[in-house]
Amino acid sequence: MKFNLLQTYNTTYCADSVEWCPFAPYQNYFLCGTYELQASDNTSNEKTDQVRLGQLHLFSVTQKLELQLHDTVNSSGILDIKWCPQTFKSEKVFATANADGKISIWKFITKTGESRNISLISTFEINNATILSLSLDWSASEIGSICVSDSAGCVFILQLSDQFEITQKQKLKIHNYEAWIVTFDSNNSSVILSGSDDCLLKITDTNSNKVVKQLNDHKAGVTAIRFNHLNCHIFASGSYDETIKIWDTRNLKQTLSSLEIGGGVWRIKWDPQNAESILIAGMYSGIFLINFNEDSTLQTMSTFKQHESIAYGADFCYFSSEEMKNYSSDTNASKLIATCSFYDKKLCLSFLK
Repeated sequence: MKFNLLQTYNTTYCADSVEWCPFAPYQNYFLCGTYELQASDNTSNEKTDQVRLGQLHLFSVTQKLELQLHDTVNSSGILDIKWCPQTFKSEKVFATANADGKISIWKFITKTGESRNISLISTFEINNATILSLSLDWSASEIGSICVSDSAGCVFILQLSDQFEITQKQKLKIHNYEAWIVTFDSNNSSVILSGSDDCLLKITDTNSNKVVKQLNDHKAGVTAIRFNHLNCHIFASGSYDETIKIWDTRNLKQTLSSLEIGGGVWRIKWDPQNAESILIAGMYSGIFLINFNEDSTLQTMSTFKQHESIAYGADFCYFSSEEMKNYSSDTNASKLIATCSFYDKKLCLSFLK
């Protein structure tokens, strides 16, 4: 199976996040987030501040496999995007982790005739603007529960109310350096997993506010953690040490498998249909498609080298193979993939064949 490039798009600002919509019949839509530092307009003799700018783009893919831009919204720099896994009060919502220390909740508007397709509905400041919100995750079982990590090593547990207001439930100081990634344990929403520049992957019980397990197998900062949605005990982790590791929460004494890809691992995505393959945003080495074998071993299937800068974003479209047939006359085309990279401001749409 190989990557086949369909189209590229210049994102204006540096691109770092892509997330496909999980909700039918809108699974041909996806979001792209950007983040760029620019000098402020301060003309005094004081130290020049840097302004963290960003944009949020909403795209769709037409049946001719062409990108169509539907909306672009200016914001603070965006460092992570996650769709709420269920509709919330009948709305399709997603959240962004922002460079100004805030978390934002947005609504995807699907009604025809509306002037906008994405609308900001709530914002919550977890920190002052000097501390960045780095990553976030929605609980799959506790509706409206969100965890957020920041550049000071903290993790926050937030709750979205029925009125779309955000409240802070907990603040946990878990790491001493940047907490690059946080996620809920898919088997227990009271447990969170976080990774940091301290090279540690920590598992924290939010009921007791205690770290219950500390994994030090990675030799550099832990930047990615993702559970297998079809097996709630299996998760993958990635690091600046250029490896992806597979774990089983029932036995964390050792990893199930490990694979070195080179260049650092920033994002990990399991195939939404069968979890037999894993998509990796491999930073300086490009995009990787990894096979997750029945014996839990990992094998590189294909690489995508069209990005000329740091590859930070990668995601699978949620289409099944049958749905793909409505979008491609090539019967061997199996998956749509969106990827993005930073300094070259490049978004790529590809398919796997």
